[in-house]
Amino acid sequence: MKTVKLKRHWLSNATPKYWTPRKLWRVRAMREGRHFQWLLKCGRGDATATGAAIATAEWTAIRADIIRAERVHNANGDGMGFVGFKSADDEHRYALGVQARAWAADEIISATVATDEWAEFQEWRRLKAESTGANAATSATSATSPTRPMLRRFSELTAIFRAALDARLSATKEGMKLKGDISKARHTQYVYALAHMDSVVGETAIEPSGDYQLSAARMAVILGTYRTKCETEMAASEFSGHWFNERMKTARMLATYLHQHGLLDALPSNIERMTEKYRIEANPKPIPLDVLKAIWGAADEQFKGFMLLALNLGFRQTEIASIERKHVKVIGGQLCIEKRRGKTGVPLAIPLWKSTHRFIEKYGAVGGRLFLFDDEPTHKSAIDALYHRMVKVRNKASKSVATAKDFSFENFRDTGASFIESINPMLTPLYLGQSDTRNAKWYVGQIANGDGHAVVPMQLDKALAEFEKYLSLPNAGA
Repeated sequence: MKTVKLKRHWLSNATPKYWTPRKLWRVRAMREGRHFQWLLKCGRGDATATGAAIATAEWTAIRADIIRAERVHNANGDGMGFVGFKSADDEHRYALGVQARAWAADEIISATVATDEWAEFQEWRRLKAESTGANAATSATSATSPTRPMLRRFSELTAIFRAALDARLSATKEGMKLKGDISKARHTQYVYALAHMDSVVGETAIEPSGDYQLSAARMAVILGTYRTKCETEMAASEFSGHWFNERMKTARMLATYLHQHGLLDALPSNIERMTEKYRIEANPKPIPLDVLKAIWGAADEQFKGFMLLALNLGFRQTEIASIERKHVKVIGGQLCIEKRRGKTGVPLAIPLWKSTHRFIEKYGAVGGRLFLFDDEPTHKSAIDALYHRMVKVRNKASKSVATAKDFSFENFRDTGASFIESINPMLTPLYLGQSDTRNAKWYVGQIANGDGHAVVPMQLDKALAEFEKYLSLPNAGA
């Protein structure tokens, strides 16, 4: 099969490249030994996919103006010897037509079908190649309009949403709440879910719909595919419903963002069904004392300290990773961890046991984050590290107490909440950081003022002292 080589415009393959020293996008090309350069105004300081899309839009308009100015005047026989097009879309269609006619002349099947049928067959062939990623490089050269270039993969839309989340996180200020603010913990969850989405449907080919990058019908297909793959993975890997719900929540947020920012023409009519989450009833699982002591006995000194943080403070892995030296304070004569709960934003002032404080002083950093996991200050590294260490410890403990293998790191928090609930249910939300913000602030204020009066008859510090006595963990914090 022969391939027709088109005589293309000298700027056909010129694309914007990010110029790091100047922090802007530029286009460079050569013609008849001469160098040409265009510095683009759009996308300055943004080297991400978002900046690339904006810069490409500006370059598409500039390139179209150059082509119109150099259009061939065939009647007079002058010009530059190339075919002129009104838009990049016209040029792309022309190229497809020339290639289709060449293929049709070469293949036997062309003698048995009409020209229109042959053209439809070629279009089907092209779309199939794009959907599998085989023709991604070729399809990337076309653009639908001067202001909205074609994106090659669905992951380029998720990258735009990720950039918006990063910007929202940097704009979020502690103690100053605005609609749309996002905590570090919530941002991390979205990033995990988007990375998973990219791995599943990120390579899906997308085509513009009018002035939009994606149609509602195509978005519905992508969401349906992603939901099915998530359900299959959840069943195969025995993931929890929370894992699935996080991904559906992120998918819904992504679709809403794309629609609100003019990238998606409309929300799919069935988006409620496509992103429906499982209803999960609260199911705390406190660890029986004999099992807890078996796990304690199987743990090394450092992991015992992380157990103390979870039991004393009611912290999950991500909360432990976010503790900084500045959060260790003396309030009303008591040594406390004072910070905001990452997930809820509720202010906390949890009294420290002496054993927990000894562990912090022995293993915690002098400044900044107290604990780094795998030398990384990220929530994911903390989750992974403490999960794997918990698995090893509980498997070791299960040799003496078989049920030890049934518990996870988060169950330390459940154990503390269950004990405090038995003393006074009004204190449990304060321990878990789920209290109404006004009540929590008042409680913290009373401790700071040394007032001696608590929000409820039994103070949280006394409840925690009773909990420590109940545990009676040997060599705690040694």
